[in-house]
Amino acid sequence: MVSTKPRSKTRAAAKAKVSGSNSLEATSQPGEDEAATKARMVTSPTVLGAVTTQAFSNVFGETDLQSLVSELGRQVGKVQENDLSRAESLLMTQAHTLDAIFNELARVC
Repeated sequence: MVSTKPRSKTRAAAKAKVSGSNSLEATSQPGEDEAATKARMVTSPTVLGAVTTQAFSNVFGETDLQSLVSELGRQVGKVQENDLSRAESLLMTQAHTLDAIFNELARVC
């Protein structure tokens, strides 16, 4: 449960399939109640992306959810500053990976 007080940090439990630190620091906005703070968090692309990444990426073991949110926020900031190098690398790597998977599956079918 999130306890919200204006401009105070609170802990909100985030459900994820991977064990580890599943809590986030949430700061309520002025005049924002607990429900609004929670709604803002669960609709945040960065928070949702971090929860999903934590659930599906266990390559390096447990990953702290707050650290994932922070890192994704940093990467989003780069894109907003017109630095698309990470996005370009990601998309090109995924294209090659999917191409390899597709060609292997097409070959065996």
